[in-house]
Amino acid sequence: MTRSKNPTPELIALLGKVDDTTIANYAEVDRRTVGKWRDARGIAAAPRALELPDGVVHRLGKETDGSIATSLGLNRTSPTVRRWREALGIPALRAGGAGKRRKTDAERNALVEKKYPGLIALLGTRSDREIAAQYRMAPTSVRRHRQIRGIAPIDASKWQDAKKR
Repeated sequence: MTRSKNPTPELIALLGKVDDTTIANYAEVDRRTVGKWRDARGIAAAPRALELPDGVVHRLGKETDGSIATSLGLNRTSPTVRRWREALGIPALRAGGAGKRRKTDAERNALVEKKYPGLIALLGTRSDREIAAQYRMAPTSVRRHRQIRGIAPIDASKWQDAKKR
């Protein structure tokens, strides 16, 4: 690309009205050079145009922004779909929808008992490591089950007594 230190009057007229990349391609200069031309004259960047593809409007707010972005070939975390949705005043759909809720303690306990019968009764009576070995699970998983339920770990003195037996 050839460098031009001074833009022509025609290019100056386009600054702030057309995006810098388009001007840079036309003038065969770097995009940053066009930005410097604008900044030197106190001209703000051109507003970004929202080019909303056909058939996407009806999906906004009914599908997550990430799923729409992925279907359009964009990165799942791209802010483009969010900008389109916000420009139209459409509220976001959160993953999981309105029906998703946290499990109650009773529901959580029932699931644990189904998968690991008798586990909850043993929490706090033996070391997490012993219980983990019995149920073939990680000690950190046992600790998490115990902590979620507010059960204190086995007292170290009791654990030592149990080991001596």
